[in-house]
Amino acid sequence: MSRSALKDIIELKKKEVEQLRRANLTSNLDFPQRHRLRDALREDRLSLIAEVKKASPSKGIIRAEFDPVKIAMQFEEKGARAVSVLTEQHYFLGAPDYLTAIAHAIQLPILRKDFIIDPIQIKETVAMGANAVLLICSILSSTQLQELYAAAIHAHLDVLVEVHDEDELAMAHDVDAEIIGINNRNLKTFQTDSNWAETVILKDKESNPERLYVAESGYSNSDQLASLDNSGVHGVLIGEGLATHPELLDYFNA
Repeated sequence: MSRSALKDIIELKKKEVEQLRRANLTSNLDFPQRHRLRDALREDRLSLIAEVKKASPSKGIIRAEFDPVKIAMQFEEKGARAVSVLTEQHYFLGAPDYLTAIAHAIQLPILRKDFIIDPIQIKETVAMGANAVLLICSILSSTQLQELYAAAIHAHLDVLVEVHDEDELAMAHDVDAEIIGINNRNLKTFQTDSNWAETVILKDKESNPERLYVAESGYSNSDQLASLDNSGVHGVLIGEGLATHPELLDYFNA
């Protein structure tokens, strides 16, 4: 994703936040009971967070035939431990309704993946039916991250704090994040190094043995997954890789 696209997304989110403040958000309490993301990541082996993703700004349409509920149910059947759902509508062609429909259909933990910049979006996340939310350090100040993290915990959501570099990792430490996602994509060069997350996690896990780590972006073969597994990484989030390499699910269904 280019910097201009990211800037445009944030401007759109600011407008959405203003609309949310005028809306009467109510939670649908009829969702099936689901496990916590934190518990899904405490398995004895690498856990898959499988992403329901239709498109991206850089690749365009990823799944031409897109039935979000069917895809999520297939992920659940084939060994995923959690499901991530993109709800950003303009650049990733996601939708809040996708997440809500999925929440009625599966029992896995559901992570809302979007560009969260205001506490009202935390309330919206709960109303959608998610039980975990992504907070992206690269679009937040330290103060914003602290405010949003506290709001999410207060709302009984698990939080995946996503970082791209050492400075953002320090931000995650400052809020004492229980779950940290290390994204392999360099936001300065926009290149992806699939070894970056594993390297950072191996170094950082000594700081807090109880912390949970998720590797993100650039995974397309079982050798990469086996390396993460052998290194004691708790989870891996895969979106595009599952669309282009569906055989990756076999690793988790063995």
